[in-house]
Amino acid sequence: EKKFQQSEMERLSLVASSNRDGVLFVGMDGHIEWANEGISRLTGYVNADIIGSTPIDLFKGSLTGKEALKEMMAQFETGLPFNISAIFYRKDGTYFWGRSKGQPIKDKKGSTQRYFCIIEDISEEKASEEKLKVLSQIAENNINAVVIADKEGKISWANRSFTQMTGYQLEEVSGKSPGSILQG
Repeated sequence: EKKFQQSEMERLSLVASSNRDGVLFVGMDGHIEWANEGISRLTGYVNADIIGSTPIDLFKGSLTGKEALKEMMAQFETGLPFNISAIFYRKDGTYFWGRSKGQPIKDKKGSTQRYFCIIEDISEEKASEEKLKVLSQIAENNINAVVIADKEGKISWANRSFTQMTGYQLEEVSGKSPGSILQG
């Protein structure tokens, strides 16, 4: 059985090593036991900085969301998987938006032995979300009527100006073509 566990760990390490995202094995004491090269590329930390530290000590900074960290810690302490998005700091003080997914590794008795964690850079995804939020606000607050239709030409969203100008509520026009609404 010990031989099997060793070969299983070696296989898991090979997969983790080749992953382009940051991969960590974190012990139940919260300290990092192993890290792949992806974590170094992502954060600028080398193994000497990483091994024995905690992810929070390394990657937390002033902009890191406290609620996300609390959620992650609660899941970690109860041996449950976690999936959070937060700002992670690099060794040089710069930061990036990251998604951290943690999966408990359990023994045959069901006790969590360590966590397998992946950290991926989602900065571009967050930037796109922010642009969409800004565009959404512009469209919502526009004095002109703004309607968004799906690929079939059916209304999926309309701003406040449209509902005020036409007297229809979004629920009434959703799924209908703009032409059929305005001709009626």
